[in-house]
Amino acid sequence: HPYPSHPMAETEIVKSRAQIGGRNNRRLRDTGWIPAVIYGGGEPNANVAVDVARFTRMLRGGARAADLEVEGRPIKVLFKQLQYNSLGDEIIHIDFQRLKAGERIRVKVPLELVGDAAGAREGGVIHQTVKEVPVACLPEAIPEKITVLIADLGFNQEWRLGQIPLPAGVLLADPGDAERAYVSCRKVKEEAAPEPTPTDFAAEPEVITEKKEEAGEEKDKDKEKEKKEKDKEKEKKE
Repeated sequence: HPYPSHPMAETEIVKSRAQIGGRNNRRLRDTGWIPAVIYGGGEPNANVAVDVARFTRMLRGGARAADLEVEGRPIKVLFKQLQYNSLGDEIIHIDFQRLKAGERIRVKVPLELVGDAAGAREGGVIHQTVKEVPVACLPEAIPEKITVLIADLGFNQEWRLGQIPLPAGVLLADPGDAERAYVSCRKVKEEAAPEPTPTDFAAEPEVITEKKEEAGEEKDKDKEKEKKEKDKEKEKKE
């Protein structure tokens, strides 16, 4: 299913923004709006403010493109980039990319694998190496996600992006990606245990202490022996 492209009136969700800068942006967020910029399409950038609550509801509904109206002028945009706070739970800035009617755009669409691969029953393990598929299509044809059934994926097999049945009007953004593997089913190789290294045999403090004590005891014995020999020589002289 393609992402819905929602019409949005300026009075409902977006408005022009004259003041910019960190301090003004913080004040804007305190009122329930977030700063955004509209760029591209061969036109100057436009600073706008977006109603964060309504925009968030649109995202949850699956929207990734929209028809904005800024100062009475309709603009079709793609939600190009969302910037979140450090906790990742609040949007603090949006980049909108202007779109031209009839112009294909490049986007990355989530890839979802569904089902149990036949090769898994033979001891194979599924490895998904591509999580998002770069595609080119019209804004209204952007798929919400690309779903692939992997029940027929056999042991020691891999499937390539060019084999995915894409929705109508959707193409791989780069034809060279057609030979790129996105999933495989192979046996897990058992890794040999690493050879022990000198650092693996670090002496324990107790052992070191014992060795130090043994060295000390040996030294004391030598001193005692030397003293006895001197005493004997002294007795002989007397």
